[in-house]
Amino acid sequence: MRDLLESVVQKGVGAGASFCEARFFEGRSSGISIENGVARTLGSGIRQGVGIRVIVGGRWGFASTNLATKRSVE
Repeated sequence: MRDLLESVVQKGVGAGASFCEARFFEGRSSGISIENGVARTLGSGIRQGVGIRVIVGGRWGFASTNLATKRSVE
């Protein structure tokens, strides 16, 4: 993941950004639904993604994706 984020920053700076930041996020969740004291549904999930912030020409830009792949962040 670190290599992916570093390549994003290098590409942003190479394209003229005076500032470029890439962040990876991963979060896990779980839940249970109880009805009248009886468990009805169980669930769990993993969320992840990459956020990118840049400054180009004195203006901020932001992009994000829920896919942490090279193709997705390009």
